[in-house]
Amino acid sequence: MVNGGVNNINFSGTLLQQGIGFPNPSLVTIIRQTPDCGQVTIHVDLNKALRDPRERIVIQPRDMIILQQTVGEAITAYLSTSVFKFNLLGTFIRQKDLIGTGSATAP
Repeated sequence: MVNGGVNNINFSGTLLQQGIGFPNPSLVTIIRQTPDCGQVTIHVDLNKALRDPRERIVIQPRDMIILQQTVGEAITAYLSTSVFKFNLLGTFIRQKDLIGTGSATAP
């Protein structure tokens, strides 16, 4: 289960998040110290690493790992925090002996 950006403590019992979703961060930057007191920055896309074993990297002691969101993931997370919220209620069937209504809330 890919779940790097979601808190797994669930006191409310809710399994499905409201809104348009909370994408997991998929970019990792690894800062690795070199023997000559320098450092190397390694960028990894976790979505690619899940599909292609050549994209995977072994984490070593003293590596600094920075987990980041892509621009699209950050915008989705921002919008899913109820920045844009609307309710829709309407009647879609109206007959003499039948009334059908529906409602929707997003996000």
